[in-house]
Amino acid sequence: MEACQNLLDQRNALAEQAMKAEIALVRTIRERICPILSQQADGANANDRNELTIDY
Repeated sequence: MEACQNLLDQRNALAEQAMKAEIALVRTIRERICPILSQQADGANANDRNELTIDY
C-alpha cells in the first residue's frame, strides 16, 4: 500500500510540473503571437491571486 501511495505521489508531482511547464510555454507563445491578448489574460488572472491561475 505504501509503495502505491509513493508512486501516486510521484505521478502527481510530475503531472503538476508538466502542467506548469505547459502553461509557461503557452504564455511564451501567446506573448509572441499576440501581446495584447497576453496582457488581457494576465490582467484577468491578476484579479484574484489566491485562486488557481486560469490560462487560455
